[in-house]
Amino acid sequence: MPIAKAQTQAVYPHTLSFAEGAIVSAEAILKGEIIVAEGVVIHPFCQILAHQGSVTIGANCNIEENVIIECHSPEGLVIGSENVFECGAWVEAQSIGDANSFQAKCHVASDIKISEHCSIGLNTTLSSRDPEKRVELIPPYTIVYGRDSIRRTSQADGMVQERAYKLKHLEYLRDLLPK
Repeated sequence: MPIAKAQTQAVYPHTLSFAEGAIVSAEAILKGEIIVAEGVVIHPFCQILAHQGSVTIGANCNIEENVIIECHSPEGLVIGSENVFECGAWVEAQSIGDANSFQAKCHVASDIKISEHCSIGLNTTLSSRDPEKRVELIPPYTIVYGRDSIRRTSQADGMVQERAYKLKHLEYLRDLLPK
């Protein structure tokens, strides 16, 4: 009869820090060093994985169901304030500024830095266009959409209304989820 061999799994030293007013589902999977600011809502079945470095999530971010956020860099991943990660988004970016939207089932590769007010479209894959695969900074107000990850720059029109909508949505979630 064969003898089973011992299996090893990566062990994550967990350091979790949550600001007052953050709502984190018990069904979320958090591994590594993770710092969550005030007003953040983390829905069930999200995975925030700090493989290396730490993940710092800024104020008033909304991380919906089945989102995967991974940090592969020893320098860590800093996520700015007021970002929205929709269902099934998979984000490995090196840094994320403020007020970005990651739509459902998008994928942002680890060779990308997102500035602010960017929108990554539904089912879109965003990776560096640099042939040497160096890190690419996505400029402010960039919209990425379509099967071919088409990029364009938007105007700042409507940003005040969009911000107000996002904050109102978070307020609603903060009231609803604890119940």
